[in-house]
Amino acid sequence: MLTTYRRNHDTVSHFCKVCGSVLFLIVRAEQYAHVQMGTLVDDPQIRPMAHFHVASKAAWHTITDAMPQFAEFPPRRPA
Repeated sequence: MLTTYRRNHDTVSHFCKVCGSVLFLIVRAEQYAHVQMGTLVDDPQIRPMAHFHVASKAAWHTITDAMPQFAEFPPRRPA
């Protein structure tokens, strides 16, 4: 069962009503969808490009790759 929760004026979470797993979010005036990669069956052919919200990661977690890291969100690209 799929249900939704409006986090704020710009973000709506879609999640499983049974287990609570977030499946995807609709954000930024419904222009983007953030899909949880673990919910996909097939290889999406894209790979992570950066780490977001690094300022709030667990102290014991070490990021070991060379991808860019951002304390919160990365700066928005110009339109």
